[in-house]
Amino acid sequence: MKKIYFYVLITFFANSILINAEDKKSNEDIIKKTKETFERYFEMAHPSPNPDLFPEKIKKMQVPVIQSSEFLPFFLNSNAITNEESESYKMQNESSIAVNPTNPLNIIASAVDYRSESSTWVYVSQDGGKSWVNYNLGKPYDGWRSTNDPSVYFSSDGIAYMSYGGFGKIDENQAQLVGENGVFLAKSTDQGNTWKAHIPVIIHLGAQTLDSTFEDKYYVQVDNSPKSPYLHHLYNPWKRVTPLDSATQIVISKSTDEGETWSIPIPVSLRKTGTSEDTTYGQSFPLTTTGPNGEVYLVWNDGIVHGVGFAKSEDGGATFTEPRIIQNYNIFGTTKYIASQGGYRHTVKGKVRSEAYPAIQCDITDGPRSGYLYLTWAADSIPNVYFSRSTDKGETWSTPVLVHSVDVNDQFWQWIAIDPTNGDLAVMYLDSRDDPDNLMVDCYVSYSSDGGETWIDKRAGDVSHDLRLNPFLDNAFAGDYSGCAFYDGMVYPSWVDMRNAVENIRNSDVYTAIMNTRAPLPVENFHTEVIPNEINKLQIKWENPTTRSFGQVLNSEDFQLNLYRDGALIATLPGTTNSYFDENLTEYQKYDYRIYTFDSKDSSNSRFTHGTPGGTKNPMPPTIVSAVGFEENEKYGYDLKVKLPSLRADNITPLLDLNNIDFYLDSIQVDKISVAALDTGRTIDYRLYVSDLPRLKGYYKIATTSVTKETYMSDISNTIISYSAKPIDIIPNQPFTDDFDTKTPRKYYFGQKWGLTQEISLSSPNSLTESPNAKYDNRFNDTLLLFPIKMFDDGNYTFISFFTAAIVDDSDLATLEYSFDNGVNWTNEFANQTATFKKSDYSYWGDEILDERDWKHESLILPDHEGSVLLRFRISSNNFRNDEGWFIDDLQIVSDPMGVDENKQKFTLYPQIAKDFVKIINLTGEFDNSTITIYSLVGEKLFEQQVNNVEEIIEISQFLSGTYFIAVTQNGAMKYMNKFIKLSTF
Repeated sequence: MKKIYFYVLITFFANSILINAEDKKSNEDIIKKTKETFERYFEMAHPSPNPDLFPEKIKKMQVPVIQSSEFLPFFLNSNAITNEESESYKMQNESSIAVNPTNPLNIIASAVDYRSESSTWVYVSQDGGKSWVNYNLGKPYDGWRSTNDPSVYFSSDGIAYMSYGGFGKIDENQAQLVGENGVFLAKSTDQGNTWKAHIPVIIHLGAQTLDSTFEDKYYVQVDNSPKSPYLHHLYNPWKRVTPLDSATQIVISKSTDEGETWSIPIPVSLRKTGTSEDTTYGQSFPLTTTGPNGEVYLVWNDGIVHGVGFAKSEDGGATFTEPRIIQNYNIFGTTKYIASQGGYRHTVKGKVRSEAYPAIQCDITDGPRSGYLYLTWAADSIPNVYFSRSTDKGETWSTPVLVHSVDVNDQFWQWIAIDPTNGDLAVMYLDSRDDPDNLMVDCYVSYSSDGGETWIDKRAGDVSHDLRLNPFLDNAFAGDYSGCAFYDGMVYPSWVDMRNAVENIRNSDVYTAIMNTRAPLPVENFHTEVIPNEINKLQIKWENPTTRSFGQVLNSEDFQLNLYRDGALIATLPGTTNSYFDENLTEYQKYDYRIYTFDSKDSSNSRFTHGTPGGTKNPMPPTIVSAVGFEENEKYGYDLKVKLPSLRADNITPLLDLNNIDFYLDSIQVDKISVAALDTGRTIDYRLYVSDLPRLKGYYKIATTSVTKETYMSDISNTIISYSAKPIDIIPNQPFTDDFDTKTPRKYYFGQKWGLTQEISLSSPNSLTESPNAKYDNRFNDTLLLFPIKMFDDGNYTFISFFTAAIVDDSDLATLEYSFDNGVNWTNEFANQTATFKKSDYSYWGDEILDERDWKHESLILPDHEGSVLLRFRISSNNFRNDEGWFIDDLQIVSDPMGVDENKQKFTLYPQIAKDFVKIINLTGEFDNSTITIYSLVGEKLFEQQVNNVEEIIEISQFLSGTYFIAVTQNGAMKYMNKFIKLSTF
């Protein structure tokens, strides 16, 4: 019995150990899965930049950098981001903006801001958006990963609020740090100068589990209706995600004490499982607005059904109606798989993630549309921005209409704002209408003064930019939404702006435009005109506007114009004026002019121009039409065609005193000719004798300038690179050769770094390389253009023969190319091979030792041709790896009647002054059982070897310094003999 008990006891403990071990492993698996899930949610909500994209490595992105077209802005743009020079990450996106109703010059804004390790930032303006101060509010807890999705709002008594989320750090080494997150509020009672931050709305601290919740997308709203029983109550909805079953649900919380405390959130939408990682992120983007009597209206994107969800409360947010879909829409954007974004996502611009979301406002004025609800959203594969309204508290909705006047290209990331002083509406959005390729975006604003019955749109942004210039994996993230504020006729859109990312991929910004809907538009075609015979006067002209900013009629008697010269007001003119004579000016001095339109309350954006009385002093440069090399009777140079200028440098004033044309070779003046003043506008012929200067034959950069009788000189003309003689005839027994051993190389066209080197040479002391005494650079392209040659149709073959050591990475391109059409088309396909070279082509090139064995002979046959031929050596390197370089020596270009003497053996031996190795090559084929023998000066046989290959490398390091003979025999007959010098050191 005791034994049975003992065995039972042992079995129990053993099973207990196994069960505990299994429980421990299961718990570890759960923690791991929880961490992975929350990490994925955090990353989707607040993506991390790609660490490989930084300015030191990538100046410009892999996407093409497209320049915006010229545009004269209607409205002043302002960058809300300041003092970021010391920051590594300078990115902002997903912005929000609000105007203080007690002081409309006081504006606050915020955005997802990656500065200071993604801290909480707020941007404050005290001058109506013209300038900004940025405040860093830190993070809710030390060590937290980031804050996220800020939204801002003012109460009618001037308290500024900002809602945002926060994400804790997920540490793989600490089991307890799993998924901490929360929703927070910051507030300011002194116009944004100081802030009380990180007031918790809801917070999840400590170890989170798969059935914990993740809170995302929070948008604060204040009830500002003076008739509301809930005046100044705050509402904050958000999207709640449960990792265990991937559920999404819209919830809302409320504060009745100016944001100090918050209610337990209540659900508003249905809880939809399996939706959080859907292409649309399930239910998301909840926004509230409040009605004149305290009604609370809540909308969200129900991505699962591609619809706008809606619910309302008429008891201050205590309860809400059953959720329902009030608008269905076509799928937004293009669906693409983006690994860095967790799977299939809706996109714009071929790669940037983007999603539909609604925005809603309610009219709380005492006007005729009090209580109306206004709704916008974006939809369609080529997105459009839609508008609908409800006049019965959301029970029914009007047929959707577009808010923009065009239906081409993308319009998306919209936000609607309402002017609480009069009920006017403004909708901002990003728009690609101005780019035929539908890639660049601009900010546009559509305005309605009749409750959305009609809309007028105007471009708000002053620079087009490219959302693909973002530093995230796959260039896939530029934010999710935009913002807009509207007060007393002033609209302030806010948007992510990539104009500065062209130079630094990690520098996106938040811009706003200062848009006065009632201001007169600026003048157009503002310019100055020179009066040729009155060189101390300028005539200034313009076209006056006929409407205000958004199409309202503007009569000439309704506005005036202020005209400024060099910053000083010189005239106030009636609206009937469209020109002005500015007198008593200093001749040839440049003056800057600005002009504004204004009425009794508002003024336009400015227009700018400049003028120079008498025109500029300097003439326009000539234009070199052509430069063709010539060579006659030992003279050589260029036959030039030059078009003379007819205007001064302002491109307006006639040029009446042209005196001479100066000529330059490689930026040095070498000649000049006199011309008659009446020759302006003509094309003249001139022969420039380079041989008389004297200068070597070769390639030169040719340029000209024009000079007036008063010796005022133009800028340099266009530059032409041309060869200063006739092409070199390649005929039998007259080869072109270059061993690159002169102190001064021939005047080939050297691109960037080509030059002579003594690192390695076949014929001492020099060889030619693209990177003398250094490895070649990454992302490097360079060309050496040889002198042009002339081939003849004489039945001979034209060979380009040279020795090369191509210590070039296999992913780089080192090639010899030729052109039969003066450089229009190039090819490296020679008659006998493709002329590309890399270190894997030859075993000695990959041995990391630079010595005599690296020299390899190349002989390329040009296809049959009669006429001029250009030849160039070209190298192009990759982004990441490089190597020693490409070395070339003992170049020959020969014409040879190949096949006349089939038995003739052609050998070459190199180097003839050697240290460790010599190489012997049969240029016409294999050695065919030949014998190579080396003798001392007194005839002593020191080395003998049977050979069968085209080339043989012979080690001579064991020989003493001195002179030696080398012989090749075949079947007892001597085929070749030469000598070389062995040196122990160079």
